[in-house]
Amino acid sequence: GSGPTDFLKEQLGGRVEGMTFTLKSKKDMYSNLTKMLETGKLKLPVHKKLLDELFDLRYELTGTGEVKIHHAEGGKDDYPDALALGVWFFRKAKSKGYFIA
Repeated sequence: GSGPTDFLKEQLGGRVEGMTFTLKSKKDMYSNLTKMLETGKLKLPVHKKLLDELFDLRYELTGTGEVKIHHAEGGKDDYPDALALGVWFFRKAKSKGYFIA
């Protein structure tokens, strides 16, 4: 959320970049995650909550033709979102020329 992002920006300055989840940004992050998994550049850890939430994700086409990625009613997608966001950051960092060890 914007509260934690603002706090971290205040503490760490320019090293923090916020991310607003929209239908497009979430679709882009999950497309990137899928690509990384399919090409073998990323291996999923054996983590029950992550795997349960990944298998519970729903993909829905909206009335405007956009893809909506979300959890089932009563479910959560916190772990998959965190993974997709982390992988997205590395993609962006690489394109900006950041060195990541």
